[in-house]
Amino acid sequence: APTDEHGGDLIYFQGHASPGVYARAFMEGRITEEQMNNFRQEVDGNGLSSYPHPWLMKDFWQFPTVSMGLGPIQAIYQARFM
Repeated sequence: APTDEHGGDLIYFQGHASPGVYARAFMEGRITEEQMNNFRQEVDGNGLSSYPHPWLMKDFWQFPTVSMGLGPIQAIYQARFM
């Protein structure tokens, strides 16, 4: 969590782990049962994306991490320059 001295942690999730992240978010009350039932069915706007991507779920995912190994590359860049 961000503090005055620390900007907070940046976490990169492996894309195939998203069902586990969604399960925890459901238990914490951050997503609904309707969203869980619509996993990988995003067309109507009530589903959950199958891969972590902020374009699809801007209030949930912070970084896109699946396409072509972008997660490790972004982690290195941000560790160096942020």
